[in-house]
Amino acid sequence: MMFRGARWAKTNVMRGGPAPAAFKGYEKSSALSVCGGRFTTAPGNSSIPPSTMPDYMALIVSTNVVKTGAFIPG
Repeated sequence: MMFRGARWAKTNVMRGGPAPAAFKGYEKSSALSVCGGRFTTAPGNSSIPPSTMPDYMALIVSTNVVKTGAFIPG
């Protein structure tokens, strides 16, 4: 599994179909995630990850990610 990168959509397979190539596998948000919740991120390199890995971080598990205009909800 790839954490983040230009080939994320090709490297990580989801049950709900392929992710858009514009999704790089990272969602930058300060919102607290909940089971069954939704996320929204920007395409391409817009959601720049931190320069170092934090001690703790949330993971998103999604079966379907799509691109809708300038946003990628999942």
